[in-house]
Amino acid sequence: MGDKKSPTRPKRHAKQTADEGYWDCSVCTFRNTAEAFKCSICDVRKGTSTSASVVKGAVVEPVAVHSAYL
Repeated sequence: MGDKKSPTRPKRHAKQTADEGYWDCSVCTFRNTAEAFKCSICDVRKGTSTSASVVKGAVVEPVAVHSAYL
């Protein structure tokens, strides 16, 4: 009988550097440039929480994002 080795898990890597020049809006999920301080689509400020955000005077509930887009 040979030695049995447990299967190895793939190593996790940090996000690639290509993503460093962008940030994803937490409300509408648009990918903005790193220089933008607010979303180009919905005007939400960078870093705004997704727990019921206010966009141009209206309350906007967060939208689920399909895992294929993550």
